Amino acid sequence: MAVAVLVITGSVLGYFAYQRSASYEHEVSEVARSTARYVEAFSTLSGAVRVAITLGPGGNLELPSSINGKPVSVNITGSMVIVSCGKYVVSEAHTVPYLHFWSTENRSMNTTAISQTDIEHRWTGDVASPEKIVLERRAIFASGTEQLFTFCYPSTEV
Repeated sequence: MAVAVLVITGSVLGYFAYQRSASYEHEVSEVARSTARYVEAFSTLSGAVRVAITLGPGGNLELPSSINGKPVSVNITGSMVIVSCGKYVVSEAHTVPYLHFWSTENRSMNTTAISQTDIEHRWTGDVASPEKIVLERRAIFASGTEQLFTFCYPSTEV
């Protein structure tokens, strides 16, 4: 009888531990999914605009700085958003064809300089609180033609 009670207790505890782990992983997945959709929507805006994605309060998109007591970090690449939290690393694809992972104040650049700078900056790197990720739509004359570019870069500015 005592063995049966131990087996049942162990099974119930294992089930609840599994449910908690699945819930935690789902929350990390939701951060990756919502960030990817936000980047996609932002890149379709037709005017010059700048927003911040923060880990914690203060941004246009506020992501949790921690989940289940573990710090969250976000890395945006040319094809996906990668969210790390504890033992979980979750990626979510985005469909933005041209993200530039650097900042510029230049209003005019040639396409060769843009391509070279893109090669040198391929992702945001792991960004964690209190840093933020800046998304910026900016008009630049690229080899004489004005175009809207989408920039995505880490920042520590408040």
